[in-house]
Amino acid sequence: MTFSCGECPEWWDEAAEACHLAALARCLKGTGAPLVVQLFTPAAVAPHLVVTYVDGRAPRATQVNVFGGWFVCSLGVVSVVNAARAARVLVEALSSPK
Repeated sequence: MTFSCGECPEWWDEAAEACHLAALARCLKGTGAPLVVQLFTPAAVAPHLVVTYVDGRAPRATQVNVFGGWFVCSLGVVSVVNAARAARVLVEALSSPK
């Protein structure tokens, strides 16, 4: 899913952050990778995703936030402009042994 600049509210809007995270969650589900994706939108806390890669080895997880125009997590930073690309990058990073 791709958003042009005019389609999404400003980045500091929590509703827009949740929108971007929901788009990323849909794209992650579409990869077919063995993932558990949880979207959290608690009051007074920035919305975030917790993504866990589950396979025969130890599960690997990261928390994803939106900051500015970027998906940000411990594995790196990817633009929110293309959620499908961000999903592929995140799956690749989580599936690689450390």
